[in-house]
This record gives sequence, C-alpha cells and structure tokens, in this order.
Amino acid sequence: MIFLGLLLATLLAPLRILPGNNRIDIVLIPIAAVGLILTHRSIIPEVLKNNRYLAIALSLFFAWIWVVVGWSDRPGIAIKYSLLYSIYILVFCSLFLVNHSNRHNPKQRKIYHLLIFYFLIALAVFGIIEYFFPDLFIFHILGSLKYLNHYPRVSSLVQNPNQFGVLMSLAVALTLCLRQQHFINPLEFCLGLILPITADSLSASRNGWIILGLAIVLGWFYKLINRKEFLVLILFWLITLLIFPVSTYRLGITDNPVFPVMQWVGENQSEVANSIPNPTSTALSRTFLWKAAIAETLQHPFTGIGLGVYAEEVGRRVFGRIGFNAHNIFLNISAETGITGLLIFNNLLLAFFGKANLRKAFGGMFLILILTSQLPDFFIGDPTFTSITLYFIALACNTSLESENYE
Repeated sequence: MIFLGLLLATLLAPLRILPGNNRIDIVLIPIAAVGLILTHRSIIPEVLKNNRYLAIALSLFFAWIWVVVGWSDRPGIAIKYSLLYSIYILVFCSLFLVNHSNRHNPKQRKIYHLLIFYFLIALAVFGIIEYFFPDLFIFHILGSLKYLNHYPRVSSLVQNPNQFGVLMSLAVALTLCLRQQHFINPLEFCLGLILPITADSLSASRNGWIILGLAIVLGWFYKLINRKEFLVLILFWLITLLIFPVSTYRLGITDNPVFPVMQWVGENQSEVANSIPNPTSTALSRTFLWKAAIAETLQHPFTGIGLGVYAEEVGRRVFGRIGFNAHNIFLNISAETGITGLLIFNNLLLAFFGKANLRKAFGGMFLILILTSQLPDFFIGDPTFTSITLYFIALACNTSLESENYE
C-alpha cells in the first residue's frame, strides 16, 4: 500500500545513498505522496471547493517561504530547506485527500488508522529492544545512534528521543480513540497502552512526558476513559518512570534503590549520569535558543533569515554545532520567515482549527497535543514525526465533515 510505503520511507532519513551523499527519503516520500494524490485525484475539485480558506492559507504560507529566500543572507541554505520542507506540504495535501475520501467510509478509515497504530506500536517495540540491546545493527543503520548517541535514552528508529517520546504519547491517544471506535480488540488496547507508555519513559523525554500526561487528561475529558482507567494509567505511567534509571535521572532522582533494573543492563549502560545532560541545564539551555530567535526576529522583522538558517548558523553560534533550532515553533518561524511569516502561519493554524470539530477527540485532542509538543521543541526536521502528525492534522481538519456517530 502506498500509505504504508510513505510511513516506511520516513524511517530512511539516515541512509545517504544517493549521489552527493543525499538522503533517500527525500525522494521516496514525495513519490509516495504523489501516488496518494493520483489515487484520489477524482475528489480534488470537491476538496478545493469545500476547503477554500484552508487551501488559500496553505498556498499563502508556501508562497511566503519562497519570497523569504530572495531576502535571505544565506540563500543557498534557505533554498535547500525550502525545497525540503515543501515535501511536507505535498505530504499534507496527500493525507488530506486520504482522510477526506475516508470520512464516510468506516472500513477504509479503519485500515489507515490501524496502519498508523501498528506502525507506532512497532516503533515502541524497537525502542524497548534498543534499551536492552543497543548494539543491534538496525539501530546503527537507522537509529539516532548513527549520529547523536543519546543512549541510554532511546529513540527507536526515529532521529531523536524527544520526537520518539512525543510519538509514543500520540500512540496512547490514538489507542484510546480506536478503542472508542471499536477498531481494536482488548489485547490490542492493552498493548497500545503498555508498550508506548514504557517506551515513552525510556525515551527520557520530558516533552514526551508532558504530552502523555496531557493525553491521559484529555482522554478523560473526551470520555475515552473512565475515572478508574484514568487512575490505572497514571499509576502504570509512574511505575515505568520510577523503574528505569534513565527516567529517574531525567526526573532529577539519582541513586534510586527502589527497583533493581540497573542490574538488567551492562555496567557501562548503567552509567546514566555520564550519558545524559543535567536535567536542569538542558531545560535552561532552551532560554538561550529562545533569546537568539527573538534577536534574529528583531534584526530581520519582515522576512526573517530564511528556512534552515537558524539551525545551521544561529544554533551553531549558541551551542557550537549544527542542528539546534529555536525549540519553539512560533519563535523558529518568526526568526526564519519574519513577523509576516508568523502571521501567515498563525492564519494557517486558524484554518486548521476552523476545519476541525473540537468536540470530537480526533478533532480537538490531536491538534492540542501536537501544538503543545511544539512549544518547547520544534521537530520539523524529523520526517517520521512530521508525517505522522500531518496525518492527524489532516484527519482533524476533516472531522467537521464526519458523520454524527464518528466521535
């Protein structure tokens, strides 16, 4: 299936096997997206007719990122990232067509939801395996160990533990929604909670933990779980946080003697404090990135500095290496596209929320979780995270058109 091919292609970002040491995923992802668009081409006129404001808002933002290129002091970097991020606009359009086509077809909708569900569960399994067997070849080929080496924090087959942690939280939210839709059986429901929550704890991502807590609260708010299930989930989550040394250290709890899991891993792997940055320092480091983003916005208020320039130039000035974005979606966009770009982006957000039925879990919950996760981070560079969240955004935008029994 083309959709599954798109998901799998997002995992191939570490494979630079094309001429010029280029990534294979930047070729396969747009091919899959175009395939989905062609498959659903018959409904394009209907979609454009029913979603004019969203189409205009998306087109305006796409046009602006190319206007910014002409004003950037680093046009080469801006062009490279504008081309790269244009792929995501293509992906969103393809996923919007998919969800629009499935809005009145529960059987087809179930297939796509379950593909996302099993994909996330597979990532959770790989994350747990990575914790105990980090030297498996697959993690050196596709995992973050290839260039970041966050272990004992796990990232499974995505690029960073923070992205992985948030994805696991979204997997929990998806599991709650699928149970309500009767799309999964009790065994799948249990696995869809136990595995992602465990993997989320192993990621030692505080952003992931915030989103997980918010997902559980919203699950209660949207009546996806009752009070007893709410308390059981919170209790199980707390146990997984306390049982692993990687999560207890991330919480600021050192030398935790309560559970003997330290004995299950090798001697070198148990030296958590030498492998993970100090929890306080990593939290405070974001303020330096935020200040730098504000400074760039003030210096280039109209057009910004160009897409990707913050990560390659500004972040390197702050921390000495390429790859640090502003760790806030609004500050990053304002720095790279100016205040004008930020206003255009906010208009796009309003279009998303305007199309979603916020009273439905698939409408409101996922938009809230995704947007909240991008306040202390910005994961645009991870194709797996971005593609999956674009699926949920496209799904949310189609909930206002769903049948009344689709909660």
